[in-house]
Amino acid sequence: VPIKLGYFIKLVAKIVYVGRCSMMVRVRVWGEEPTKNISDHCCTAFVNMIAIDSHGNKIPVPELIMESEEDMKDVAEALEIHKSTLARRKKTRKL
Repeated sequence: VPIKLGYFIKLVAKIVYVGRCSMMVRVRVWGEEPTKNISDHCCTAFVNMIAIDSHGNKIPVPELIMESEEDMKDVAEALEIHKSTLARRKKTRKL
């Protein structure tokens, strides 16, 4: 759904996967009509980030703590995306 002119834009981010030195953040984007308090989901993005030190070397990130069944579902979804990304990367390198 496109965000209409005059709407507020709301970003909701959540860490959904953590590797040894990386993490995946899900970002949901909402458009909110300011006078009627109506929200429309616009899109969702998954952003991969690598932790590095001041010298540019990868560094470990803390373990992800899952506290609910929703957290476990989020991690499962992110793990599938992560596996798909690795497979696509491997296939691309062979070309």
